[in-house]
Amino acid sequence: MPKDLLGIVARVNALSLTLITPEFYRVRRLRTAKASKIDYDQTSFRMKTEGMQVDGLNIRIATNRKPGRPTVLFLSPLPQSILCYDEVWADLSDKNLDLVALDVPGFGRSDGDTSLMNFLAQSAFLAKFIAALDLREVHIVAPDIAMPVAMHYAMSPDHKARSLLVG
Repeated sequence: MPKDLLGIVARVNALSLTLITPEFYRVRRLRTAKASKIDYDQTSFRMKTEGMQVDGLNIRIATNRKPGRPTVLFLSPLPQSILCYDEVWADLSDKNLDLVALDVPGFGRSDGDTSLMNFLAQSAFLAKFIAALDLREVHIVAPDIAMPVAMHYAMSPDHKARSLLVG
């Protein structure tokens, strides 16, 4: 019996969804043409991103901190980055919520390598990130590739997740 059945099921699910997603082939074609080097105009986004070091990795985050308020943590979906949340971020910024977004390692503009390309390592990193920002009772929004990361994290006995929105 496999040690990490959830990880295996999640990988098969992610692979099958990736193969039927039209954007995957476009992104792969653009990466081949080195189009991933194209920079975008950060000023057109309401989300303002910044870099942060956690566990020796440079990661990209966005924050709109309101300490003492409910925290919503957005994790990056594939093939997007946290910037895909720009519209909802603009709407939620006016609410009384503590907002944090994270490009998980190896995705978006966060560093990462093959040692982090499994859900157990990603969820361990997520725990370190949440501890580094001292987040408590976090509502985690984790679509796509971040779904099994959030689920692995929530299975940990000392998780700080109040709720998960996955899919």
